[in-house]
Amino acid sequence: MLLAALVFHVCLLRATRTELQTGADAAALAAARELATDELLLSDPPVTGGRVGKARDAAGTLAAANLVAGKYLQLQPNPDNSADGDIVLGFMDSPLGTFNPATGSDPSSWSGTRLNAVHVTTRRSGTGAILGVMGRDAFARATAMLDFAVVGFRTLTDDPLPLVPVGVFTDHVGALPDSWDAKIARSPTDEWAFDPNTGQFIPGADGIPEVTVVIGGGESRTVAGMFLRLGAEAFRETAEQCRSGVRRSQLSAEIGGEFVLGPANTLSVHGSSGCAPTGTGARRLIETALEDIRLAGLPRVWPLFSGTDEAGTVQVCGWVAARLVAVGAHNGGLALTLQPTVFHHPSVVTERRTNPPAFWANNRTVCRVKLAE
Repeated sequence: MLLAALVFHVCLLRATRTELQTGADAAALAAARELATDELLLSDPPVTGGRVGKARDAAGTLAAANLVAGKYLQLQPNPDNSADGDIVLGFMDSPLGTFNPATGSDPSSWSGTRLNAVHVTTRRSGTGAILGVMGRDAFARATAMLDFAVVGFRTLTDDPLPLVPVGVFTDHVGALPDSWDAKIARSPTDEWAFDPNTGQFIPGADGIPEVTVVIGGGESRTVAGMFLRLGAEAFRETAEQCRSGVRRSQLSAEIGGEFVLGPANTLSVHGSSGCAPTGTGARRLIETALEDIRLAGLPRVWPLFSGTDEAGTVQVCGWVAARLVAVGAHNGGLALTLQPTVFHHPSVVTERRTNPPAFWANNRTVCRVKLAE
């Protein structure tokens, strides 16, 4: 009987620790997802405080949905962000790095910093009591972070990736006035605000600028865009990729099944800077697909490219997440007004490289929510 009791005791402890770890992982991931919002692009103290509050609430809600030893988990909010609290907000440079708690009890003082990680501790006291003897206290810890070291996209299914086959020209440092980074940093235009309740843009500033990208008919004062061939055999398929995304089978036909930067931090794909004339069937096809994206109000990932050659080979060098604000015309070309947004997705591939891609320095839009190791 004692041996059976001991076996039961050990099994109960293991099960409790597994349940505690599951609860900690789920709570940390839920809180980190609440940090991956457009508020990350702002430096507004009240907004930062609201973002932190939502992260704490998400951690508590997910924890309370998990049973440990027959009881629901309860996390203390830890509003002072004490380092030994149940929910601690902070910063990490990499999944293998050190978690640094944000200092100060007022979340508004954290504005302007890249608050990107959540540390969660789950606890259960008196676990595994047998024969009237007090059980042991058990706990588990998990840290989740927003990893912005993006090198590409990969999926094991044929579900569409949220990629738009339209490249956006940039130089990463903003030295060229007609690059994406220059427009964002030096010539911001903020005339539209995204309403998350309706999923639509309304006139007015929201602190996040817009940039107009022109495909065909561009000039030196506009950011150039290009259609990219990502496994589409006809322009109709390219239009459908704009609407629904790019499938793994299409990437397999073109660039090996994944959209990941090579060792030199570039990826060569075929592209075209031309655009069908206004009024043609091809033009209406692409305009309709892009208008569907705009009406959906969903974030999409737009490849960044640094150059192209006479053969039409485009050097993809990064990505930016953005919503489509408006679809119009410019000098006969197609004008797309984009507003950056923060977007995380399980297909995002992150990787530490000794020669980091240049777009990392400005990447605050595309990330993956992942557990630290």
